[in-house]
Amino acid sequence: MANVIGTTGNDSLPGTDEADVIEGLAGNDTLEGFDGDDTLEAGPGQDRLFAGTGDDVLDSSAGNAAEEEFGDVLSPGFGNDTIIGNAALWAAGDGIDFGYDQVSGVGGLTITADASGSGTVVSGDGSKNDTFTFANFIWGSRDSDIITSAVTDRFFGFEGGQGNDTLIGSGSQDEANYFYTDGSGGIVADLEAGTVVDTFGDVDELTGIEWL
Repeated sequence: MANVIGTTGNDSLPGTDEADVIEGLAGNDTLEGFDGDDTLEAGPGQDRLFAGTGDDVLDSSAGNAAEEEFGDVLSPGFGNDTIIGNAALWAAGDGIDFGYDQVSGVGGLTITADASGSGTVVSGDGSKNDTFTFANFIWGSRDSDIITSAVTDRFFGFEGGQGNDTLIGSGSQDEANYFYTDGSGGIVADLEAGTVVDTFGDVDELTGIEWL
């Protein structure tokens, strides 16, 4: 087990294959958990947290809204992870970003966010059962996912990623985003039908989405 503590600068802080505690402190830091049941603690600044194969805690609660700017970016792994957002950032009208572009072969994810940007992530094969708080941008796995948001008081962003995904917004300020999707093609959107052929050639279904 390692206890890794960063500086007030921009740090890169990898862990070990055991259960680690990694603290970023101030600065725009990158924290990586690897194996073991790790705790990754972001500090003030725009941090990136990468979970590993264990049951990890990704904690983005430190820092005030001005220090966080647009929020941290969190990548849960293959374990049952706990994703903790930033209450001050949420109160200021923003939230954390998190998603599962490194996850595949789990039977798809069902990601459900309530009005406070908090909720659960459950995999189709039962191997993943995550919880999260204060998120306003979520992206899916490399399988076919269902992502649902009940957030109505601010922007909420979706990105399905690879697979035939279902994106369900609240009908308020929701955006389906394909900017970061790394397939080789373009997208083909049929807004009347509520479908988008993504850059991998998969077909996503969109409901309650205002922006694309």
